[in-house]
Amino acid sequence: MQSIKKAFVCCCFLGLASCSGGGGGGEGGPSTTTGGSVSTAIEVNPPTAESSSSFKLLYQAANGVIFPGYQAASGSFAAMQSALSTLCTTPDGSNLAAARNAWRAAMDAWMQIALIQFGPIGRDNGELRIQFFPDNNNNVVRSTDRLLAGADPVTSASIVNESVAAQGLPTIEYILFSSNAPTEISSEPRRCDILNAAAGNIRSVMDSTVYEWDPAGAGYVNELAGAGLGSQRFPSEQFAIEELVNEMAGAASLVRIQKLTSPLGSSSANAQPSQFESPRSQTSGKNIAQNMIGLRRFYTGGDGFGFDDVLVERGRTDLNNRILQKISSVESRANSLAGSLEAASQNGSRGQAEQLASEAADLTRLFLDDLASELGVAISFNENDGD
Repeated sequence: MQSIKKAFVCCCFLGLASCSGGGGGGEGGPSTTTGGSVSTAIEVNPPTAESSSSFKLLYQAANGVIFPGYQAASGSFAAMQSALSTLCTTPDGSNLAAARNAWRAAMDAWMQIALIQFGPIGRDNGELRIQFFPDNNNNVVRSTDRLLAGADPVTSASIVNESVAAQGLPTIEYILFSSNAPTEISSEPRRCDILNAAAGNIRSVMDSTVYEWDPAGAGYVNELAGAGLGSQRFPSEQFAIEELVNEMAGAASLVRIQKLTSPLGSSSANAQPSQFESPRSQTSGKNIAQNMIGLRRFYTGGDGFGFDDVLVERGRTDLNNRILQKISSVESRANSLAGSLEAASQNGSRGQAEQLASEAADLTRLFLDDLASELGVAISFNENDGD
């Protein structure tokens, strides 16, 4: 089944009857290219001392967290694309190591901003083109192998017509982290064609997303910051705040269900290590830690006004502390399993992985129950849909 967040975003936010995504029986259709600009004519000035807490929160989320997050991801994707090009020009051990490190950095940047799945990134399957996950039916391998066996040229322009499972970071990981990668990349030019095509594809998706959010571009930042001030997407500040709380709750739930509970299975015998997020690079644990870094930045507004400030103003320092402590706890436990989460599902460290899932469940409840109740927010998805 699709992740809770992707199902909610595709079917509720976009208003689609269905959407291609991870976890289904199929491999996901090709991405469409029908979307135009999401430009807005709204101009939103920065908050002043007299501005409401809601306006300060939304302005900072848009301008101080989300837009810079996409910019950081764009820079990391560009660096990875350059490293892959160098590798394919000179396929030696040093360039392979550099390309793998560049992929890890790109994945880190994406993990920190991937919790945001509303707005321009949700158009044309953008988030799935960057990362097809969950992949419960081995679609990335099957789709990429089919591309490798093909004869038609593969470019960043043509790959958008392939399954979304063969377009993004997991496809690059599959080729780049193969145990035979040095030999395969040197002897099979088509592997480099796919690497370069996928890198160009996801960079294009991210650069487009940056432009759409950029106040000097299409200006989607002002759709969020201008909630209730003429925004077409967000008719009120409360509507926008509900969206943000849902994104945080969905991110925590995605970690618990799709990234941990599902691949862990009910026991070591039922574990499915290949279903973890990034099994070939062994970075599934690190991915969760990066998710928490991004979630903390989103919750606190980075270096500006955030949900933490709202709770303190409301006299709920206790709840704020519990949320921050739980985010840190999940991050710490995930880091302790970085590089070993896949193996931990079937060895003596399984208890640590199960405790991580339990911590993620606690964090989910803090958002779903405590924070939502305190702010009067309606939760727009049923977490049990992901079980």
